[in-house]
Amino acid sequence: MTTEPMSSDPFRGVPAFRGDRVVVRYLLGAAAPADWRPTPNPAPVGGPTRSDVTGFLVDRGDPVRLERDGVIESIPRSAITSIRLLSAVPLRNSEIRALEQVMATAGAGPEQEWIGGWLVRADGPDPSAVPLERSVHADPDTLAAIEGFYTARGLPVLLSIPERLLPRQVDGTPAGPEIHILTCDLPGSGATATRGIDPDPAPVHHDHGDAVVCTAADGTRWAGISATDDATLAERMVWAAGLGAQRAYARLPADDVAAGDLYRTRGFTLHHRSRHLSPAGMSR
Repeated sequence: MTTEPMSSDPFRGVPAFRGDRVVVRYLLGAAAPADWRPTPNPAPVGGPTRSDVTGFLVDRGDPVRLERDGVIESIPRSAITSIRLLSAVPLRNSEIRALEQVMATAGAGPEQEWIGGWLVRADGPDPSAVPLERSVHADPDTLAAIEGFYTARGLPVLLSIPERLLPRQVDGTPAGPEIHILTCDLPGSGATATRGIDPDPAPVHHDHGDAVVCTAADGTRWAGISATDDATLAERMVWAAGLGAQRAYARLPADDVAAGDLYRTRGFTLHHRSRHLSPAGMSR
């Protein structure tokens, strides 16, 4: 089957921001970049007709521009057949799982239970079940037990699905927009000893309303920040670094353009994506 070029907006359904790493698939042609293989451009009869570029998004206009290895590549919108959003750097599943564990620790309230490798939460800022253990199950019995947990409390069944962390797909309906998890290194965080900050790796919690600092199992101190304006975001980053936090994360709806631009301007980049799902056949 031949794939036709995308509509006039190749980013439709792809929440990519300036500075995000993406793969752009496109039709070879006189106005498009040459193929990375030693192939004539435009393509000869019988030769490859498409190529791709992986780089950091510079401009969403027409042409779409990417920075790849210090070179700006320009691709006409009419030639683009697909765009795929990537993490800022290649990640192992263990790195996604580790950050999800940090966020679950920072946000979970007292009403929680482990079911088949899922941390099932009834309170806190994200009352949903998230798969955190490597041996996590997504079989009917496990999902039924999760449903029972929420039904007993009169709550809807909601799963938080980080990319790549489930052994099998769960059927259901998306609940809300995709979530972007962004991270950054905090400026000056490596100098905690000179500021008299005790780098004690024991779990700690410092809550500032729209920011919380906690310690991961490996001793890394993280700050979760949900500030909504630039001045507050900058202040919370300084506050967190002063408590010994080395890295910060933020969970943002992918369709919140203002927040996405704000955090990326402050040095946050995409770590991974997640989504909420109402499982098929379960209570809503």
